[in-house]
Amino acid sequence: MIYATTQVSISELEMCLGLSKQRIGQLKTDGVIVKAGHGRYLLAETLKNYHQYLKGVVADSGGADVIDFNYERARKTRAEASRIKRLNEVDNGLYVALSDVRRSAD
Repeated sequence: MIYATTQVSISELEMCLGLSKQRIGQLKTDGVIVKAGHGRYLLAETLKNYHQYLKGVVADSGGADVIDFNYERARKTRAEASRIKRLNEVDNGLYVALSDVRRSAD
């Protein structure tokens, strides 16, 4: 049973919310995660705040009813693949540094 005074560790919050320690730290800074003491957090109040936070994220996303996490994950993967492709092309000499072009023009 969860009470208003139920406290959990950061590891337990990670597991409950599915977030990293870094993200929990950001939410703590934003006032979403409620600290109870050294390394302890109020679970019920944090869950209420996180629910309100997510409702705000959805409302701020242009009125979308649901955040499509699969789409966002795929978009991030495509961007990372594109970045790696560009880095490989630079490594393979397909691009010339602007400083080299300027030097040869002088």
